[in-house]
Amino acid sequence: DAPGADESSVLRVWNGTETVEMTMAAYLPGVVRGEMPATFEEEALKAQAVCARTYAVCQTKHRAQGFDICATTHCQVYQGTAASGANSDAAVDRTAGEFLYYSGRLVQEAVYYSSNGGASEDSLNVWGNDVGYLKGKIDPYEGKIASIIPRYNWSTTFTASELTTLLNNRGYGIGTVKNAYVSAYTDTGNVYSVTFTGTSGSKTVSREACRTLLNLRSQRFTIGGG
Repeated sequence: DAPGADESSVLRVWNGTETVEMTMAAYLPGVVRGEMPATFEEEALKAQAVCARTYAVCQTKHRAQGFDICATTHCQVYQGTAASGANSDAAVDRTAGEFLYYSGRLVQEAVYYSSNGGASEDSLNVWGNDVGYLKGKIDPYEGKIASIIPRYNWSTTFTASELTTLLNNRGYGIGTVKNAYVSAYTDTGNVYSVTFTGTSGSKTVSREACRTLLNLRSQRFTIGGG
């Protein structure tokens, strides 16, 4: 173990109605059950337990609100102590005290996801900061189970008027939007930037903003006209 990686510390968890204090050992089983089906392979569940433990011990963004971590996808899904799952509970027990490290230091952002559309992405191309352990990788396996992943394929439609309003609300006054297209991709094939052209100019949004502006599920998408 290293300084800062203390499984015996008490977490203040916001469950949607109140803040509950609990040890890491009490908290983790409810997270592993919430984030990964208990029917998954033992090694997958153990990996999830280590990620969740590392993520939880480093969280500070809710401190000003009087708690450490919330029970939703904003942080990690926590289903509570009442849910049962022998396999996931065992994964927590068998990885007790294990945390993720990079270059000898505790990983501060042990982020993870349920699906990636075929490739993850460098943190630099999403949030703008280059983190050595958050590098994009092509995923050759996910396509094999895509048919059982809920809402794996999705689409969103915008009218020119809706796009114009979206950009105006963000202070991007380019007149009436006439076109929108992907203007740059990352090395793993995710969208890096989207350019909007209008009657009085153009605007390019990059990194995560090209997803959040349009409220899309990921940065792995295409744009088609119609």
